[in-house]
Amino acid sequence: MSNVAVPSHPRQPQTQETEPNIMHQLRQRRAVALAPTVRTVYGGFRVSSSTRPIEYLVTQPNGHKVCTCADYTRHVEDPAFRCKHICAVELAQDMGFVSSSLPALPSAPSAPSSPAELAVLHRHLAGEDPVRLKLIKNTKGYSWEISVAEKDPQTALSVIQDLEQRVKAAFGSAEE
Repeated sequence: MSNVAVPSHPRQPQTQETEPNIMHQLRQRRAVALAPTVRTVYGGFRVSSSTRPIEYLVTQPNGHKVCTCADYTRHVEDPAFRCKHICAVELAQDMGFVSSSLPALPSAPSAPSSPAELAVLHRHLAGEDPVRLKLIKNTKGYSWEISVAEKDPQTALSVIQDLEQRVKAAFGSAEE
């Protein structure tokens, strides 16, 4: 006869009803820490990641909130799913940190009357950062994305080239 210890409190099997509820409660708790990081941006809300120095975009197309995070992407088929970033936006709205509605998108611009008007392809809000750098560490080193919100294409290109040289000096070439 073998001496196998039997736990006094065997683990209860997770049912399909309890597991989502537990995960939802965990997302809600994590959202509390993220609520102060929510900020209104063009067309939605930016919410900080709880584990990395990046932000996710929460938008509301067709009246249903969606997020750019991987957790939301994995559950996109479930219309009732809310990731911690969506929960954080809702909490921030309830607490009055941000408006309870999404910022209105400007009306579509009229057709350009000259080729020079085609140079402005991106509108940004005054409160948004005009220069953004997304640095990604992967198994091959670093890669990055640079975006500049600038009306003059030559100025934007100059800013991008300067920032790219500084990033290359600090983290190596993206082509390596």
